[in-house]
Amino acid sequence: MTSATTEASKVALLLEIASKSVDFIERQQTRRIMQDALNGAYANWREDNSVHHRIEQDSDEWKMMMDATASEYEDLSDAKREEANAAKRLRHAVFKYKKEIDAEKARDAGLEPADDKRVDLADMYSQFLP
Repeated sequence: MTSATTEASKVALLLEIASKSVDFIERQQTRRIMQDALNGAYANWREDNSVHHRIEQDSDEWKMMMDATASEYEDLSDAKREEANAAKRLRHAVFKYKKEIDAEKARDAGLEPADDKRVDLADMYSQFLP
């Protein structure tokens, strides 16, 4: 691989990282907006139903509030999932760039780049994180 090809590849990977970063920030903002919308729906339900005390989970009032705000809750769940997926895509793009940099360092040192089958540990472990 020529130096120009390597540089072009790195630039393309950096542009991919930039694009994925913007997407992640947008998804993060959407999730925050959906969280605010759900909190607002809870507050509106409480006001409309004159509930000014703590609602015990699984009580009748709790179930009524959950039913009334189900669509907002679903919107938040979707936004959280989309944010997590965007974060995963960003991590993967960074991993690809890092792999390219490591290969370039190996070539510069006169070594053959490893035919690396490494996995992105962040992706692998992300399924276990909240």
